Amino acid sequence: MAAATTSCPLCAASCRVTARFCPQCGARLSAAPDPDAATSASAPPDLPTIAAADQASAGTIGKTTQRDLPPPLPPVGAFSPGSFIDPADRYRIERTLGKGGFGEAYLAHDLRLDRPCVVKRLVFGSDWPAHIREAATAAFVREAQLLVSLNTPGHAHIPEIYDFFPDSRCLVMKYIVGEDLARELKRRGAAFPLDEALQVMCEAASSLVYMHSRTPEPVLHRDIKPANLLRDSEGRVWLIDFGLAQRAVAEAKADLASGTPGYAPPEQWRGQAMPASDVYALAATLYALLTARSPQESGIGSLGQSSQALPAQARLLPDIPPALDALVRQALAPDPAARPSARAFLDLLEELRDQLRIPPPPAPTFPPDLPGFVGRAVELAALSAELDRDGMVLLTGMPGVGKTSMAVALARQVADPDTTFWHSIRPGDGAESLIWALAGFLSHQGYAGLWEMLQRARLSGTPPPPVNMQIDYVTQLLAGAGGLLLCLDDFHLVDADAQFGLLIERLAPLRHAGQLRLIVTSRRVPDFALADQVEMLTGLNAADAALLLAGRGVVLEEALQTELYAQVGGNAQLLTLAADALRRTNNPSRLVGALTGADNIERYLLDQIDAALSEEERGTMKPVAALLEPGGTRGAIESLAEGANLRRPLRSLSDRYLLETQEAAAGKEYRQHAIVRRFYYEELGKRERAELHRRAAAYYETEEPDPLRAIMHHLRAGDPDRAAHLAIKHGNEALNSGQGSALLTIMRAIDVAQIEPAQQVEFCLARGELATQLRVGEVARASFQQALDLLTEREVDQDVRVARARACRGMGELLELENPQEALEWLQRGLTELAGVDTLEEARLNRWVGATLMSLGKPVEAAAPLERSLALLPPTDLATRADVLLNLGATHCMRGNLATGADIFTQSLEFYERTGQKWATISVRQNLAQIYEISGNWSDASKEYQSALTEATQMGHVVRQVDLNLALGRLHTFQGKLDSALELLNMAQERAEHEGLLLHMLTIQSNLGDLYVRRGDIAEAEAVAQAGLDLATRLGTTDQLSEIYCIQTLLHLQGSNATDARETVAQAIQAAREIADPLSEGVSLRVQGQVFAAMGQLPEAQEAFSHSNKLLADVPYELARARAAWGAALAASDPARSQELYSQARMAFETLGAQYDLAALKEKGQ
Repeated sequence: MAAATTSCPLCAASCRVTARFCPQCGARLSAAPDPDAATSASAPPDLPTIAAADQASAGTIGKTTQRDLPPPLPPVGAFSPGSFIDPADRYRIERTLGKGGFGEAYLAHDLRLDRPCVVKRLVFGSDWPAHIREAATAAFVREAQLLVSLNTPGHAHIPEIYDFFPDSRCLVMKYIVGEDLARELKRRGAAFPLDEALQVMCEAASSLVYMHSRTPEPVLHRDIKPANLLRDSEGRVWLIDFGLAQRAVAEAKADLASGTPGYAPPEQWRGQAMPASDVYALAATLYALLTARSPQESGIGSLGQSSQALPAQARLLPDIPPALDALVRQALAPDPAARPSARAFLDLLEELRDQLRIPPPPAPTFPPDLPGFVGRAVELAALSAELDRDGMVLLTGMPGVGKTSMAVALARQVADPDTTFWHSIRPGDGAESLIWALAGFLSHQGYAGLWEMLQRARLSGTPPPPVNMQIDYVTQLLAGAGGLLLCLDDFHLVDADAQFGLLIERLAPLRHAGQLRLIVTSRRVPDFALADQVEMLTGLNAADAALLLAGRGVVLEEALQTELYAQVGGNAQLLTLAADALRRTNNPSRLVGALTGADNIERYLLDQIDAALSEEERGTMKPVAALLEPGGTRGAIESLAEGANLRRPLRSLSDRYLLETQEAAAGKEYRQHAIVRRFYYEELGKRERAELHRRAAAYYETEEPDPLRAIMHHLRAGDPDRAAHLAIKHGNEALNSGQGSALLTIMRAIDVAQIEPAQQVEFCLARGELATQLRVGEVARASFQQALDLLTEREVDQDVRVARARACRGMGELLELENPQEALEWLQRGLTELAGVDTLEEARLNRWVGATLMSLGKPVEAAAPLERSLALLPPTDLATRADVLLNLGATHCMRGNLATGADIFTQSLEFYERTGQKWATISVRQNLAQIYEISGNWSDASKEYQSALTEATQMGHVVRQVDLNLALGRLHTFQGKLDSALELLNMAQERAEHEGLLLHMLTIQSNLGDLYVRRGDIAEAEAVAQAGLDLATRLGTTDQLSEIYCIQTLLHLQGSNATDARETVAQAIQAAREIADPLSEGVSLRVQGQVFAAMGQLPEAQEAFSHSNKLLADVPYELARARAAWGAALAASDPARSQELYSQARMAFETLGAQYDLAALKEKGQ
C-alpha cells in the first residue's frame, strides 16, 4: 500500500505525510513558510542564530524561527542598566534593545572611547540539554570569529566589531541607527528609483566582494534580503545580520540548509551554499527594490527552491536598461556556475550607475562667430600650406591686428567644425582647464575615458589625477582619435606656465606624425616656438582694409581711404572702430583728419563712438566691461544694470561689431574686444566699478552659480573676506572641475592681512593644500609657513593644535617624494603639535608618516603608523583607506608576508575602483604582479606587468610607466633576456630623469648594476653602483642599499679583492636587516656565502648559504640562485651534495624559464 503523501509548500515535491522535512529542498513541512523570516531546514534540534547589527530605531533586532527548541525561560542573570560586561569596567549597559532567538541585545556605552555600542549576548534556557548548549556556544564563537576576521582590513559597509568576550559570551559591535530597506519599502509604498537602487546595491555588492575575497576561504552571508540591509542617517547602507553567515568550506554540509524563501537559491536549500548563492540573493533583493514586490510574491522566488529557469521570452524588469535586466536574469540562474561573481556583478552595477550619474560633456565649443571677415586670401593660402607641412601655425601680433579672426578663418577653411576644438584661454587659467575642455571634446569624438575619469573623481570627492598624468592621458586620446584640429586662442596668457609648455611638447610628436594639427594665437612669441614657426601678423593691406570698411557700410574716396589707412596701419580692430564712427558722422573728412593730430588714435575713435551711443547702449557697454574676460550672458549683464531689459541694445551693439558673441554652457555670452573693454572699464568711477563687481559677485553666487567668477568679483569689489570664504569653501570643487590653477591665481592675489583674523589661518591652509595638489611647491610652502607664523600669536587650544598639525602635514605631503627625510620631520612635528586631540587629523598624519617611511625604505617602521591610520579613518573615507592599504600591503610584502600583502592589495584595489580612481588601480595591479614574480609565476607576472603598462600608457600615467618598465626590465633580466632588459631599464631611466623621480632613479640604478654584472660590463656596473650610493646618501634613504652593496661585492670578487668583498657584503646584510627585508637579507647572505667560499672558509660559507636558503624558501628564483652558488662552493669538498644542489637549482631554473642562469650552469658542466 502506497504511503500517504503531501506536497512541499516550497518546491512542490512529493513527501510522506509523516515527514517533518522535505527530502528535496530540506524545508520544514510542519507549517507554511513565513516569507519575512529566515527558515532553517537543518535536522532538529534547530540552532538559532544571532543578529549582527542593531535595528534599534525600527524597534527590533534580527529574527529567526525556532520550532524545535524548548521555549526559552526568562534569561538568567540579565544585564541591568549601569552594570558592566567586562572585568575592566569599560562597557556599561544603558538599556535592553531586544531579544532574538537565544540572544539578547543591549545598548552600551564605551567609557574609554566615549561612544555608544551594541552588546550581543548568548543566553541559554535553563532546561536546554548540554549538547544544545555546547552547539549554541560553538555557533556563537564561530560567528564572533567570523565577524572579527572581517575587521581586518575592514569594510565601509560591514559593522565593525569592537570586542569579544568568550567567557561572558558577549560580542561588542558598532551601534548603527537606521531603517532596514524592507521597512523603507513598506513605508514608501513604491519601488526605489533606478539610480537610488543601483547605489544601494553597489554598496551591498561591494561588501560581498570583500567577504568573498577573504582567505583561506570566502565568507558567506547566506541571508541577503532587504531586511538585512540597513540605511543609516547619513544614507550609508550596512550589510547586517550575520547570524546565518559562516565560512565556506570545501565540502557542503547537509545540516547547513537555511535561508529566506524567495532569496535563497536551490543549492542553498540542499545545504550547498557557496559564493554564487549570495549573488543570487543580491539579485533577488535588487528585484524587490525595483518592483516593491518580494520575489516570493511575484513567483520569481519560487524558482529558488527548484532548478527551473526564468522564462526567456519576456523581460524580467521591463522598465530598466536591458543590460541590468540581463544581469538580474543571469544572477538568478538556477545553475550557480552560470551566475556572475560578486565582483562582476558589482562592476556592471557601477558601470550602469555611473552612466546615470556622469553628466554628458558640454557641447563642443566651435570657433567664434566673427562676421565681416574679409580679404587675406594670399595669407590664408600660405598658412594652410604651412599647417599641412608642419602641423602647426603660430599667429602673433599686437592687439587688434586680427589674430583671432585669422585663426577662425583658417580653421574653417581647413577642417570640419565637428573635428575642430576651439579654446579661448582666460587670465589665470591652468593646463587643467584646457584638459577639462579637451576631455569633453574627446568624449564627443568617441574617446570618453578621460571625461569619465574626471567625473568619477568629482562625484566621489577624490582629487583628480595629477595634471602631468592628465596631459599624458589626453595626448594618448588625441593620438587615438587622429585628424583633429586644436585651436588655442590668446596663448600669451599662459606661455610662462610649465604645464602648458609640457602639453605643447607632448603634442609635437603627434603633429610630426600627421595625427594632429595645431593653431595658436599669441600677442608675443611663446617660449616653445622656433623662429621659423612664427607668423607675425601686421594688419590688413590697403585693398583688404577697403573691403572691411565696405562690409561695414563705409565707402570713402580714394584719398580719404589712403589717409585713414596710413593712420590705423591696417589694424582690423581700429578699422572696425573707425567704420562705426564714420557711419555716424556727416563729415568723414574732418574725422579722418582729426586722427592725424590725435595723440592716441584708439582713444580718439572710442571717444567718438561713445559720444554717439544712446544712454541705453552706454548703460550696456559699462556692465559688459565690468564682467571682464570672458564677458557674460544677457542675464548677468542685466543684473549689473539693475534688471533693465537690454535685449535691443545688445543686438544693436553686436550688429555694429562693438560686442562679440560666443555660445557657452550658460548660453550666449557677450564680450568686448580688449581695446574696447579697456576703454569702458577705465571710464567707470571707483565706486561705480566696485558696485558693478558687487552685483556680479552676487549674481554668480546665486543666479548663475560660478564660484570662480564670484570670488574674482568679490575681490575686485573690495570684499576680500567674502572672496576668501568662497575660495576656502570651493577649493575641492575647483580642483575637480579643471579650475584649480585659476582659483590659485586669485587666492595668490588676496592679501591675507586684509582678511578677518578669524579666517586668515584657514585661508592659508586652503591655499597651501590647493597648491600642493597642483604641485606649485613654492606657493604651498609659503602658505603653510604663513599659517604657522599666524598661529604662533594664538593661545593654544584644540583648534590651534589641529591647524598647526594640518600645516605640518601639508609640508610633509609636499616634500614626501622630493625630500622624504625633511617630510618625516614635519609629519612627526605635526603629531606632536596635535597631541591626539583630533582623530581624523591624526589618521591623516599617520597615513603620510607611513608613506614617507616607505619612501625611506623602512617598512617595519611604516607598518605601525599605517595600521594606526586605518584604525582611525572613518569607514566612508574610501579614497584615503585605499592609499593606506596600498602602502600597508607593500610593508607586508617587503617583510615576506606575500599572502597577507595580496589580501590587502585586493581590498585596496576594490576601494580605488569604487571611488573612480582608475589611475591608482595600476599601482595595485603592479604590486600583485610583483607577488606573482616573487612567487615564481613569471608567466602571469609578465602578463600583468604588460597589461598594466598598456593601461598606464593609454592613461598617460608617467610614473607608473617608469615603474612598469623597471619591473619588466628586472623580469627580463631574470629570464636572461639581457638586451631587452637593458632597453626597458634605459627607457625607465630616461623618463625618471626627465620627471625628476629620484627614488625611482635609485631603484633603476641598482637593477642596472645587476644587469651589467650579468653582461660582464664591469665599468658600467661600477659606475651605476657608485651613483646609486651617492643618490641614496643624498636622499637619506636605506632603500636599495643592500642590493647596491651586493653588486659592489660581486665586483670585488671579480677583481679578486676578497677583503673589500667581505666588508661590503657585511654592509649589505646590515642594510637588509635595518629595513627588515628577508628577501634582501637572503640574497645578501647568498653573496656572503660566495665570498666565504672564495676565501676558502667553507664552514662560514655553509652557514651563510643555509641561512640564505631558509629566508628565500618562498622565493623560487632567488632560492635556486642560492642553491647554485652553494653547489659551486661544495664542488670540490662534497661532490654529491654539490650535484644535489645543482640539480635542484637546474629544475627550478627550467620551470621558471631563467635562461641566463641555466646557461651559467651549463658552462660549469651542470
